[in-house]
Amino acid sequence: MNIVDTAIRSLKITGVERLDPVSVYIEGYVQGKGKLTVECFGKSWSAFWGAIGKKTVEEFILSSDICYLANSLWDHSKEQYEDDLTGVTQYVRKTIIERRREEFVCRDTARAIYDIEDWEYSMPQHPYDEFHKHDDLSEYQFIDAQSILENYNIEQKQTSEYAYLNRIVSVVQDALKQLSEKESK
Repeated sequence: MNIVDTAIRSLKITGVERLDPVSVYIEGYVQGKGKLTVECFGKSWSAFWGAIGKKTVEEFILSSDICYLANSLWDHSKEQYEDDLTGVTQYVRKTIIERRREEFVCRDTARAIYDIEDWEYSMPQHPYDEFHKHDDLSEYQFIDAQSILENYNIEQKQTSEYAYLNRIVSVVQDALKQLSEKESK
C-alpha cells in the first residue's frame, strides 16, 4: 500500500449575485499533476489533470479557458448543448409572408400558419422523427408548414446546467485571481 500525503487548498466563495456558496478543493499531488473539485448547491464536479507541465494546479486553472475547464469537469453522459428553437415561430411567419407575396400559398393557408404561436412544438426531437401537426391546421396546410419547417436551420445553445457550470468556473477563476494578486503583494 502506498500512501501519499497531499496538500489541499480549500476555498469557500460566497456573496456572488444569483449564485449559492461555492466550495472549491484544489489538490496538488506533485508538480504537474492535480485535481479540482467544485461544489455548489449539492452538486459537485471534479477533474484530474496528470500532465500540466511545471505549473501548479492553481496556475493551470488561471491559465486555462473557462470552456476547457467546464468541459473537463462536466459529466459527459449528459448533453452540453440543446436545440435553440426560440426563433422557429419568427422564421415560419417571415417565410409564410414571403410565400404569400409570391403566391405560393393561398390567403387562408397563410393566415392559419401565421396565427400559430408555438411552432417549437412542431419540431421533431430527433432528425428521424416526424413533425408534429397542429390541430388548427388541415392536412394540406400542414404540408405547406412542414415544407417551411424542413428548411429551418436549428441553432444550438448550452443547456442551462452546462451554462451554470461555466458560470461557476468563471467565479472560481475570478476568486483564484483575487487570491493570487493578494498573495503577490
